[in-house]
Amino acid sequence: SQLQEFLGAGVLENNLSLYYRLLGAKIASGVKISKDTRLSEFDLLHIGSDVALDNATVRPFAMDSRGCFTLRKIQIGDNSCVCAKSVIAGGAALPEGTCVGPLSSSHELCDARPENRAHCRPLRAL
Repeated sequence: SQLQEFLGAGVLENNLSLYYRLLGAKIASGVKISKDTRLSEFDLLHIGSDVALDNATVRPFAMDSRGCFTLRKIQIGDNSCVCAKSVIAGGAALPEGTCVGPLSSSHELCDARPENRAHCRPLRAL
């Protein structure tokens, strides 16, 4: 992780989906990942098609209620978006079309609304 922070994606910096696929993540087509997004434990990530990740943290590594470390799969459904500064925790399964708003988490999916899609940078034309 520290080596990845130091070296970055190199020549794949403009194709982060391919970079993360090569590291073991299962990423479908049409996924947009901002350069500020932080992913880890790539083999536990399953990201559906046409997903947008904007400056989010997607991390399967966590602690359970007993203080033990856990690694659990993360599934993000097709046509979903995760807005800035949001965190997707281990064990999360975002249904298709979920739009997690800014400064939110996968523990607050009841607050996910379609209008949050407007706050996600990778979906806007640059």
